[in-house]
Amino acid sequence: MQRRNRGFGLIEVMIAIVVIGIGVAGLVTLQKVFLRNSSENITRSVAMELAKGKLEDFRRFDDVTDGTTNYVDIVSGSDSLTVSGQTFNRSWTVADLYYDAATGSWSATKPNGAVSSDQKLITINVAWSNINGSDSVVLNSSLSATSTADRKQSLDPDADSSGPQVTYTPGLAPDVIALNLSTNGDGNQRETSKPLPEVSKQDGSTLVKFDTVTYQPNSTTLIREDFATINCTCNTTGSTAQSYTPFRSRPDVDENGKVNAYQVIVDDGVLVTKTTGSPASNNTSTYCTVCCGNHFDASSGDYPAFDPDRTAPHSHFSFNQSSYNTFNASTYTSSNFSAVTNGNYLEACRLLRVDGYYRVTQDWQLVDIVMMRKDWLEDADNQTLYQQYVLNKVKDYLTGSSDANKDELRDALSPASITVSQTGVIQLMARGIYIDYLTAADKADLASIVSSGDSDWPSLVPFYDVNLTLLVDWKVTSGSGLSVTNETIKSVDSDPNSDYYGTYSRGALTVAKAANGTVAVRAREGNSGVTGSLPTDLADATNYLEDALAVSLANGGYAVKGVLSCREMKANGNATTDCDVSVPEAVTITAIASGDASADPNISCVVVTAGGTNAKTEYSCTGFSASWVGSISMSYDSYTFNPTSISVDIANQADSDGLVSGTATAVLMCSPAVVSNSKCS
Repeated sequence: MQRRNRGFGLIEVMIAIVVIGIGVAGLVTLQKVFLRNSSENITRSVAMELAKGKLEDFRRFDDVTDGTTNYVDIVSGSDSLTVSGQTFNRSWTVADLYYDAATGSWSATKPNGAVSSDQKLITINVAWSNINGSDSVVLNSSLSATSTADRKQSLDPDADSSGPQVTYTPGLAPDVIALNLSTNGDGNQRETSKPLPEVSKQDGSTLVKFDTVTYQPNSTTLIREDFATINCTCNTTGSTAQSYTPFRSRPDVDENGKVNAYQVIVDDGVLVTKTTGSPASNNTSTYCTVCCGNHFDASSGDYPAFDPDRTAPHSHFSFNQSSYNTFNASTYTSSNFSAVTNGNYLEACRLLRVDGYYRVTQDWQLVDIVMMRKDWLEDADNQTLYQQYVLNKVKDYLTGSSDANKDELRDALSPASITVSQTGVIQLMARGIYIDYLTAADKADLASIVSSGDSDWPSLVPFYDVNLTLLVDWKVTSGSGLSVTNETIKSVDSDPNSDYYGTYSRGALTVAKAANGTVAVRAREGNSGVTGSLPTDLADATNYLEDALAVSLANGGYAVKGVLSCREMKANGNATTDCDVSVPEAVTITAIASGDASADPNISCVVVTAGGTNAKTEYSCTGFSASWVGSISMSYDSYTFNPTSISVDIANQADSDGLVSGTATAVLMCSPAVVSNSKCS
């Protein structure tokens, strides 16, 4: 029987189409969901990255109050960004918290004297619109005002609270000198952690900051002291308020003079009711808020004075001059000062960071100032001489001995002098030795420990060696053919959008071919001697220390000198600023006589600078004959020099002092970025 082949009927086909259609429709719907979810996930990821990016911006602060980006400036805010056509609205809230060491708790209430909070709680919200209306992501985090590597206290009175071990890299001489805290040379060491104190301006005030680090021979940090010294114009109405008596450093010994631990500890100030002040209307520095509010002696009670050499409670004054120089100190009288009990007055304070806050401590006490050639201290043997001199000076202060011999730091004696090899420019250095005020009991305990032969006695004394070169006054006091720089104190600018050059020179000594005479340096003994500001009273104006040296010129001859300026782009914005001093210090300078192809071996060229962030840089080339003709050129890495070379004709250009100088010898060096922005001029 023959079978007939059959196909799909119309009804079957229609049923199949319906079934397939339903399946395809579901698949299309599902695919739309997948695509929409995928797009939403991408958008959500972008939003989270925007939140993380803002948090990273906050984490990049470089100082609490005085950097380019400050911790205290992190506050609530919002912005709007568009990524791949999608608009995101980003907002953040910032809550400040303060740590109470006494209770071990956190509070949103700002304590008296706090410059900043200890911690910020940050919530970042990023929102966007979508098909369902809107969506958002939230990121929560916190920021600390200090590194987790730092100890909570600048000096910890608890011997068992050793804190984390942090590796410290010692500084380099001659800018930073490590002082042995043991007379046998094998104990801990102490040094300032910056080549020179960092100077900045705040609403007419000069803020000077540096750290002092005590570390072990293996370079493990034990104690880091964060100092800030500032001058302020303050205002008082004579009213009283709760404010601190001075925090005071002292040796860690018990009431019987027995050593608890070989370290310096800090006695906290006490909150008492006393006269108080506030920054004048033209001064908004947070440091001045602490200074003006607390730098009054208590009128009653057994509390330390800020300056024990003054009768407590000390008075406050205005000064009727707009400038001051220690070399005019003898011209000032009481008529230049007016006592203030209601109104504006001048103040200068020394602050120490304790428990995360800057607290007003007892004033600085300068016990000696030492002048020398900067290159003299580059020699290792001379460094040893200076280190021993400092320890002997501290010992003399404690015991009344006379072991410190400044003659050992001189190039020559009768008279005490520095020797300059040839006509040209050299950089002088001034170093100050400070010892904190000690009570009679503390001083007697330390004298006894020294007399007992205990080699570790220096670790018990709050003393400091500070490079004051750019903060003290310089002057040629006699002779001819000598000049020394004493330019106005400037500071590094933090505005990213404007060109700013804040370097200045002090202590650069120019020596003519037939020079002779004396150069001197002076520094006031208290806080305003660190800030270089106007005196706060007559005693402040007239009490200073001086070191003076005759200048001995070994050989005359001719020299070329000039300013060597260096420009680089600021980290943010389209503006230029001064390079770090290490850049011009590394410049190679070559003098080539006309007709020669190589450097003249008789010519010696050096870069002259005090060092540090604020120091101006010069160069000096010596050893020219009276008929020398040729050119001077400079090179460093990929930097451009303008002009590319300097033409020198000694016979026609040198002045009567044997010097070629002025605008014709000035050189500007620029980083590649400055050149590409057409700013190297």
